Amino acid sequence: MSKYGTGKDLPVPEFIWGHLTHQVPKPEADLKGLTALVTGATSGLGYTTAQHFARLGVSTLVLPVRSLKKGEKFAQQLHKDVPSFRGDIKLLELDLSRFASIPKFVKELETTVDRLDFAILNAGCTRTKYHQTPDGYEETIQVNVLATGLLAVMLLPLLSKTAKLPKPADALPSDLKPQLEIVSSEVHYWVVPSNLPQSENFIAELNTEEYFKKLPFSEMYNISKLLDVFLARKIAALPVAQDIQVTVTNPGLCRSAFRDDFGAVLA
Repeated sequence: MSKYGTGKDLPVPEFIWGHLTHQVPKPEADLKGLTALVTGATSGLGYTTAQHFARLGVSTLVLPVRSLKKGEKFAQQLHKDVPSFRGDIKLLELDLSRFASIPKFVKELETTVDRLDFAILNAGCTRTKYHQTPDGYEETIQVNVLATGLLAVMLLPLLSKTAKLPKPADALPSDLKPQLEIVSSEVHYWVVPSNLPQSENFIAELNTEEYFKKLPFSEMYNISKLLDVFLARKIAALPVAQDIQVTVTNPGLCRSAFRDDFGAVLA
């Protein structure tokens, strides 16, 4: 029988073999009357997450997208892939490479839904070459950490409000708190401490092209996922989050198009 666990607990060959061969049971619940939000839901892990929410009968599924036109295609595909889904899909514009997009999105969200029971912050990126966002930040750090963190904090009031609302009678489990989940990665274990900035202005140093170029392959992505762990811990400690379950998850090795631009071998 294959072993399934983290790279911290298993030798690399066992870790890889276990993730290639182990079947994870599908979640079971009744989410009727609840609202879920999934970022990065147009492909890979995010789309699979959206499928699970649809299969579990969530009443409203919010999909933040950069293009509403492209989002419509994914919404149609989701209904085809999960024909039993009878809930509403809300497509709202969001671009994590632009900070100004986030408060606009949250404001629209608050006028679109009355509650938010699940916020799965899955969207992320990785680059083989230095790329700067319109806001002037290295893209991996902005999308994976800074923008995700800003979005998480701005969603807390709606999540907290939901915690005080009555749970729909049919929803199971009945004692489930509103969930804020930040998707990290196994690779946060792989960060080499000496590769971390030593200056007081940690983020400013990370953002420079010079720093990006001196890092080993994919180390910027690894660092971003370590920062996501720290981010989740800080958010969970905020007073406004006391009625919210804040988690950071490691999805393990998964089939995804996330690294398609790396080429056949590295992807």
